[in-house]
Amino acid sequence: MGGHIKIKVSSNSDFAFENLKKDFMFYLSGEEFGDFSYGKEIKIRVFKENAPYHKVPALGASLNGRGFICYKDKNAHYIDYAGCGLMVYDFKNEIADIYSKDENLLYEKARLTILSRVGELLDNRHIHRLHALGLAKDGKATLCLLPMEAGKTTL
Repeated sequence: MGGHIKIKVSSNSDFAFENLKKDFMFYLSGEEFGDFSYGKEIKIRVFKENAPYHKVPALGASLNGRGFICYKDKNAHYIDYAGCGLMVYDFKNEIADIYSKDENLLYEKARLTILSRVGELLDNRHIHRLHALGLAKDGKATLCLLPMEAGKTTL
């Protein structure tokens, strides 16, 4: 099951970059950003600038929700965040370009993109993640599955 999922992040937003670095600090490899065991490379490019909406082709909306509309073609998704930002995700090349003047939005969308893509790639290899608390003592282990905000950290 060797290989790597390598995440390369570039950004002209120090806020977004430093917060991403802090979130994924345990996975940093000394290269540009992080290195996970798997076999793919994902590039996340974060731009603190106005979104280039002219890059979005004339497509019908395929998905919408509170605060976003997604337009899909064969190899890419174009996600408009209520006029405040845009992400163009090229699935063929595993490249996300995220644009916004709002640094909090840049950070949030880059973080969620990393978690989503890594999760999907690992799921495809039958490596599943759990949001849980794990404890071990005297050679015995317990895994406590609780929803978010249920008190795992406090426990």
